[in-house]
Amino acid sequence: MLFAVDDTSVTLKGRFDQQLYNTSFRDIEKIKIRKQGSVGTMAVIGASTGALMGALIGYGMYQEPQPTTGSWYTTDFGPGSSAAGGAFIGLLVGTIGGAILGSVNYKSYKVNHDASTFLKVSGELKKYCQQ
Repeated sequence: MLFAVDDTSVTLKGRFDQQLYNTSFRDIEKIKIRKQGSVGTMAVIGASTGALMGALIGYGMYQEPQPTTGSWYTTDFGPGSSAAGGAFIGLLVGTIGGAILGSVNYKSYKVNHDASTFLKVSGELKKYCQQ
């Protein structure tokens, strides 16, 4: 996580060990920022959208079964089962698609080991600091 930014360096906070790591602009070529939780948020949005669309498509594709010749009984669960099946498939596809979109959704800042370039982007980076 981005912890702090000053005129010459970036301080990162370890996700699991909570230790601080300071890095000079001389060691930075590019900084990529992704908001925390964006993968999960996009996965939930994709899942709900996929489930809704899948249910609508499944419901729309329902056809009442015709009894076979010589049979007096036909099993029919109605359009609800088609909608549920479509919702389930849409949920899976939407979750995976949303997670992929959330993982590639980030802002990129090129520093190229240059002090003047780092100063230009440091103001923008300070908005993402945890401190």
